[in-house]
Amino acid sequence: MHIFILLFSIHFVALSAIDISFGPVKVGEKRIKINLNNFSFEKLKSNENVSFKLIRGSTQWIRTKSNILAPRALASLTVKSNKTTSLKYEGKNIILQGKNGTKNIKIYVNLFDTEQIEIYEADNLVESLRVNSNVALNDKKGHLIDYSCARYGIKVEGLDDQYVSVGCRMETIGKIGKEYQRMTMTWSTPDFHLENGLRGPFTSVLMNSIPLKFNMINDKGDRRKVTIKANVKNRFHRLKTAFGFGPYSFKAVNDKQERDTKIAPAAMIYAKWDLDSETSFRAFDAFIYNESLFNNGGIYFAYNLAKIFDGRLEITPLLGAQILSNKYDSNTGTVTRIIYPQGFEAFWKHAFGIENYSVVYGMFLSTDSEETYDNAWIRWGKGYFWEINYIRWARDGQESSMWGLSVGIPTGQYF
Repeated sequence: MHIFILLFSIHFVALSAIDISFGPVKVGEKRIKINLNNFSFEKLKSNENVSFKLIRGSTQWIRTKSNILAPRALASLTVKSNKTTSLKYEGKNIILQGKNGTKNIKIYVNLFDTEQIEIYEADNLVESLRVNSNVALNDKKGHLIDYSCARYGIKVEGLDDQYVSVGCRMETIGKIGKEYQRMTMTWSTPDFHLENGLRGPFTSVLMNSIPLKFNMINDKGDRRKVTIKANVKNRFHRLKTAFGFGPYSFKAVNDKQERDTKIAPAAMIYAKWDLDSETSFRAFDAFIYNESLFNNGGIYFAYNLAKIFDGRLEITPLLGAQILSNKYDSNTGTVTRIIYPQGFEAFWKHAFGIENYSVVYGMFLSTDSEETYDNAWIRWGKGYFWEINYIRWARDGQESSMWGLSVGIPTGQYF
């Protein structure tokens, strides 16, 4: 129910934005400070009948169709004219409303976009407006390297005093076992353009870690030598494995026999085979032993059901089966069961604002009313990870329960 209310709220916000922004948008996270005093509109035709101003307190961050995180602000446009008046912006042709010879509209404008707002009286272009930033920033404080680029160590040099926003997408090319990656990087800076006059957003395709080097210029004639660096690994591996170990608190029950809680060594194996960027097969095995033995392994199909909060929170169902073995002591037999608990993981990327570190909460619940099985875990890390795990199983007078802290270590990438 809570998830439904949250998704409904997000959907309602998106619908509310349609009438103002002339299209639904993905709301992004504020990463750098934006002061609207640092932005103004340049009137390319100096038409006195056109006025335009940004509305204070209206700034919000959005993710554009080109995957750039950018600030937008509500702006008020006034045109004095008795003719049919319209404007063209972001592919929309908008007829202005007004009376007594004054037309007015409020629209959202992308502060990092260099697309012009064109204003027409009947079929005549009477004004073109373009956003400019009016301040030199210090020490790359205006650089927004999106979380989608975090693992690639992107650095932009030569525009240290400018606003820059960068977004990344990876794609895989080739046959399994010989696949490689390339990164499509989309970026924008509002005040500088290429020497041929082309303005952003710009797209670059990176196959390796060779830096991009090129020249840019602004309308005042200020020339810059720009370098963009990124760590792009060429080879892509579908299979990833890890090993975990740590001390667990372990308690076992067999009919009326009950052993005191003991500290037991635990070992885990993890594996993941990526089918594509949204789906995978996942396997695990957990082994705990101290007089009593408990072993629990499973294989699951996982797919990204939902992404919210600008993609930083992913909800992933886990659909599959497990094999479980339990042995109370050397005088009792081993119980082996095939069970079908189903579960999910909630994956919080770049948790607490720390790049590339994630928090994962997951759990399995039994689908059999005659068998108790609970398995819940919280994981934190980047590559290496810490995990707190609780498992409880019970059936026909036998029960094992355990919890503990383990450390996970990546062991390899294959295929």
